[in-house]
Amino acid sequence: GESANFPAATKVIAERFDKSQRGMATGVFMSGLRVGFAVCPALMIGLMLAFGSKAHPNWHVAFYITGLGSLLWVALWFVTYGDKPGSSVEAGTASVPKARIPIMVLLRYRNMWAMICVKFCQDYLYYLFLTWLPGYLVHARHLELGKVAFYATMPWIAGMVTQPAIGIIADKMINSGMDATKVKKSLLVAMQVVSLAVIFAGYAESAVVAAWLLVVAMAGESACAAITWTFPQDLAPKGMAGTLGGVNNTSGAVASIAAPILTGFVAQQFGFQSALALGGAITCVGILCVLFMMTSLRPLPIDTAASAVAS
Repeated sequence: GESANFPAATKVIAERFDKSQRGMATGVFMSGLRVGFAVCPALMIGLMLAFGSKAHPNWHVAFYITGLGSLLWVALWFVTYGDKPGSSVEAGTASVPKARIPIMVLLRYRNMWAMICVKFCQDYLYYLFLTWLPGYLVHARHLELGKVAFYATMPWIAGMVTQPAIGIIADKMINSGMDATKVKKSLLVAMQVVSLAVIFAGYAESAVVAAWLLVVAMAGESACAAITWTFPQDLAPKGMAGTLGGVNNTSGAVASIAAPILTGFVAQQFGFQSALALGGAITCVGILCVLFMMTSLRPLPIDTAASAVAS
């Protein structure tokens, strides 16, 4: 159910924001995810203890309150958001599709595969952090629980800051007259290089240094996420941003399956150093995809007549 948020948000941004504003809008919406990760552990523990005790924490109530509390946002969204005639911003220069465009037609285009590959590589590192960061700090770095809570929260706070920041930087560069494709690819590669700090974290002698290198890596990864989620908006013919957002999200979901399994297997067989190095190696693959696979970020030249025949 949660997965519907990202394609829907992508479509809203594509329809409501001009190309010159989408970087900031995407960064702001993505930063909310990092805020949730930063707040959730303390919130859940607080609720469990408030309605229970240290000996018997009440996790049922914690789930009830956070689950039902999210419905308040749903109600607010339904009340405040609506399509207003004449208020939408066109999502691209391509013509409005007159027929349903099958996914297989979209997959004929090189930039679709570039988007899919880059998203997988970026999300692999994201889910490595999401599923293994606390375990790494406890089992490999032997940090106390208090320090684990701090260092497991800091990467998400760093991401909360870098996501809107990279969006603002991208928008300003594009609005100054720079080519949007060059701006986004350059910033993405730069942030991917920053996220390679994950490799050095595994080999740092100091646990504290390793923890801060992981914060740096997550800051870079988070900035990458803000940029990669603008790709469906840039590549989508008018009215199809949600579809491309769904494809993008599916690629990330595949990474969410692969990252925890591969990280655990490699860590068990070869150690956490190798598991973190694998995350960095996959990030390097993402860099190569951006540099040599991705072309100009413009709406896919869908031939609607041919698509109608294909469907």
